[in-house]
Amino acid sequence: MNIFTIGHSNRALSELVDALLAFRVEVLADVRSLPRSRANFQFNQDILERELTQVAIAYRWMGPGLGGYRKSSGGGEDNSGWETPAFRGYADYALTDGFRLALQELVSLAKERSTAIMCAELMYTSCHRRIISDYLAAHGWNVVHILDSQRSIPHRMTPFARVKSARITYPRRYEVSTLEDFIEDEGGK
Repeated sequence: MNIFTIGHSNRALSELVDALLAFRVEVLADVRSLPRSRANFQFNQDILERELTQVAIAYRWMGPGLGGYRKSSGGGEDNSGWETPAFRGYADYALTDGFRLALQELVSLAKERSTAIMCAELMYTSCHRRIISDYLAAHGWNVVHILDSQRSIPHRMTPFARVKSARITYPRRYEVSTLEDFIEDEGGK
């Protein structure tokens, strides 16, 4: 199944709507922590929701569970591969029950209707959508990043991501400690 991502950036609201319509998106899941923009007020929640409703696209704010700007827990998991503290913090958060439950809610929504997750950054590689997309891809979703109404790119798993069971870590340097770990990581039996 497909799930889409899009960044609103500084484009016109009509451009975002055209892109969503072109990819037949039925639900926009807003994963911004705060559903507003000082610089691009056209993407404030009330305006965005009103405009989407006019073209039969549902709006769902999912910021409390999937929003960015998380602080690193400094826990025992190794997410040191992320140089940027914001990505490291979100990778730590993605290991929590709060993230897992919010991701399940997103997946349930996407199973019912064509869904795109949205944040502010145009390119997913500069946004926490990248980590959300890694989790979706690890769970079998075909993640497509919408650039505009005519262009999209398929998601590529972050190269240093390590998937084990339903968890993803992003270590700086990956070393397999045992043959069993190697076989499990490679999908063997």
